[in-house]
Amino acid sequence: MMPHPIGPIEAQARAAAIARRNRLLGSPIAKRPAPVLRVVEKVEARPEPPVEPVKAKPKRKRKNMRPVEFIADRCEALGVSFDDIMADNRRKPIVAARDRIIGEVSKKYNLNAGQIGKLFGKDRTSIMNSLSKIGQRPRRPCLEELHKAQIVTMLNQGMMFKEISAKLEISPSTVSLIAHRHWPHAKIIPRIKDSAGIVREMFDRGETIAAIGAEIGSCPSAVSKFIKRNGWTRP
Repeated sequence: MMPHPIGPIEAQARAAAIARRNRLLGSPIAKRPAPVLRVVEKVEARPEPPVEPVKAKPKRKRKNMRPVEFIADRCEALGVSFDDIMADNRRKPIVAARDRIIGEVSKKYNLNAGQIGKLFGKDRTSIMNSLSKIGQRPRRPCLEELHKAQIVTMLNQGMMFKEISAKLEISPSTVSLIAHRHWPHAKIIPRIKDSAGIVREMFDRGETIAAIGAEIGSCPSAVSKFIKRNGWTRP
């Protein structure tokens, strides 16, 4: 059976349909090109520069540390507990660290055994024993620390410098110095005014300012100011 001949319009429509099909689905006759293989050269990785570890900044120590802060800082440096140092812990490492810190506190702050004992909650004898174990002699309290309270009490009772020095067995100049530091000048000046006659008589005799102050129970600087205020001069 012979195929039915088609007209030019139908042939054009079929050709357009075949072209559209080939665009959408691909031509069944045309072969796809073979994939192109590219040779990639292997690039060696560059070694990374070594990273230096970050160093921790050391703690800046304050110059004017309080004794308790210094003790806590030394406990951390020696690797012991602050509570163990302050408590009555008798283990050998703790005792050795405590004796060492006591010696450092005594040397740094120039404290006597009684003052160090208040910091550590110990008595004076225990502190002296710790200082002796590390070969350090405890500082003796000075005359001013020992007698300032007694001198102020005696001055308030109206005693003279000579009487105080004789009773405490210290020099009148030391009594005068301690009184000048710890006894208000408001209480010294009226005593000079009450003894103005004695001051003038001793001044005219050529007595020294220190001797006049020891006689009337006043400090030399107050006597000197009193004499200058009155305009007294020696011949």
